[in-house]
Amino acid sequence: GIKVGEGTTVHPACLIHAKLGPIEIGAWCCLEEQVEIVNNSSDPLIIGDYNVFEVGARVQGGHGARIGNANVIESRAHLSLGVKVGNGCTIGVLTKVPELEELEDETV
Repeated sequence: GIKVGEGTTVHPACLIHAKLGPIEIGAWCCLEEQVEIVNNSSDPLIIGDYNVFEVGARVQGGHGARIGNANVIESRAHLSLGVKVGNGCTIGVLTKVPELEELEDETV
């Protein structure tokens, strides 16, 4: 299933697909147009609070993937399978983070 926290905004044309496992999106997040969040694993995909996913950003759940709090995933950035993002990170425009990468807090 999919759970979305209080105050989170999901803009039109977003795709949130819990194919195998659940997706939990925290409070006060913003998912702009054409954002894709997909969980292809039985493991839950946990997304914290105060995250911004800009236009066309993509997240693939699975293998323990998770996103902390107060991150900005900029336009058309792609978080590959199993990526773990700490708190306060910025993922730049068109950046592709490779599978199983772990980003420490405040990584830019």
